[in-house]
Amino acid sequence: MTDVDADEQLRRLRSDWETLGAADPLWAVYVKDGARGGGWDVTEFLATGEREVADSWDRVARLVGRAPSPDAVVLDFGCGVGRLSSALATRTGFVVGVDISEPMLLAARSVVPEELRPRVVGVLSSSPALPLRTASVDLVYTSLVLQHMPASLAVGYVAEFLRVLSPGGLALVQVADEPDSSVKGRAFRYLPPRLYGWLQQRVLGYPAPMRMEQLTLDDVASTVASAGGRVLGHWEDPSYGGHWHYRRILIGRDA
Repeated sequence: MTDVDADEQLRRLRSDWETLGAADPLWAVYVKDGARGGGWDVTEFLATGEREVADSWDRVARLVGRAPSPDAVVLDFGCGVGRLSSALATRTGFVVGVDISEPMLLAARSVVPEELRPRVVGVLSSSPALPLRTASVDLVYTSLVLQHMPASLAVGYVAEFLRVLSPGGLALVQVADEPDSSVKGRAFRYLPPRLYGWLQQRVLGYPAPMRMEQLTLDDVASTVASAGGRVLGHWEDPSYGGHWHYRRILIGRDA
């Protein structure tokens, strides 16, 4: 992919997620039956992030013998309205949330609990390069994000995760590695992304399309190896459903 291609892909993503963030930010972050049109209860919305991060902390501790440090500086990539940033901030020192959608970041100001706001900062970015210094964070966390962009962009961000990680740092990355056999899963598998996006808007009433794209463990592992990291473990993640099989991948940067 050329720089022009990447810029155009990011422009489209930014436009779609600005529309989704302005129209229905919590539902766009976590699609759930009955939650459209402001139907998410904010407390329960944040509780989904707390449950996810608690499980992730336990799994990381079992795989590497330690949970992330309570003093860690964390990048929450694709932070949206702060669902995961809030849970991460209760366990670490400081969270930098990066997102492509300004309306999402604006909504986060009221969604993130007041007592956590001093430890969470949102950064707007629509660049293929992360707006962070090399080796400046201890943990990268991303969930329900890489699936919404072309795989060529997603693997570029995985390489960027390794760049911004400090030596010995960890990245926990979620990918959608295969559509399931449901009707929607088969539609994701066989229909061109633009056609599926059109159907999402015209038939399902989405404010803007939510692209879904496969990214496999092999795709991630190849990128990680070339960027100076290692895959430390991985596991299937059935918590979201949504007509895809998800996988979480734990990555370490060599010291």
